[in-house]
Amino acid sequence: MLSINRFIQYILVTAFILSSSAFAGGDDPETGFRVYPFLQQLTTDSVGISFETHNSDSATLKVSVNSDMSNYVTHQISSGKIRKMTLSGLSTNTRYYYTVTSDGATSPVGSFVTALPKGSRLPFRFAVYGDTREAAWYEDIVAAYGDNDDHLPVCQSMASKAPDFVLHVGDFALDGTDMDDVINFFDVEKDLLRNHPIVPTYGNHEFSGGSGTGNTYFDSYFMSSGNSGDFAYYSYNYGNVHVLVINTGVHVDNNDSYDLLLPGTPQYNFIQS
Repeated sequence: MLSINRFIQYILVTAFILSSSAFAGGDDPETGFRVYPFLQQLTTDSVGISFETHNSDSATLKVSVNSDMSNYVTHQISSGKIRKMTLSGLSTNTRYYYTVTSDGATSPVGSFVTALPKGSRLPFRFAVYGDTREAAWYEDIVAAYGDNDDHLPVCQSMASKAPDFVLHVGDFALDGTDMDDVINFFDVEKDLLRNHPIVPTYGNHEFSGGSGTGNTYFDSYFMSSGNSGDFAYYSYNYGNVHVLVINTGVHVDNNDSYDLLLPGTPQYNFIQS
């Protein structure tokens, strides 16, 4: 029988303790998860997990190959509020289950299946969506129908199709520099992203004034793709599919939209490579 210690070899944890003035809104009497654990950076042998608690605290991650979380492996995570970690040494195309306990709360059990190997002919599915921001006139929609009238049903519909991952094409929130908007995005998507890793890319609404890079609060939760250094453009492999995520919009590196894909530009060279 396979030893439980063999299905997970190690965890690499990067923890952040963020200033309360920028992210926590001053004294916060709440406890538990501000952003529930969600999945990203899925590969054949690893997955990224991020979460935030209201208060700085250590955390415990439990991982199992059993849906009832029996025979689990425990990993201790250093203190912080926002934590981003990579769970590595996993088996290919295998389902795992996990929970996180921190700041007096335990997350619901989530699950994921590691990616298919390169060249695999096994079928898989993924969902593509975007522009989940609330419109500038959303107050009228909220008054008539309630908050997130479209966003939540879309998430529930995607989850019902059991995608192996979801690809968000940008504009997560109306303003990525408004912490309330950022937290609202993760709150609406918590059930979807607990079980279906997100492949994100940024839209102009992630940034202050709809332009620029590096000034969005989403940077604190997403892990860099490692290609372009952010989510303006990058690639992703799953099974026999190579996904290119490119940016044809405006407000990237202060260039006009038509300049983004001209021969010789970084994005053009990236696509050619």
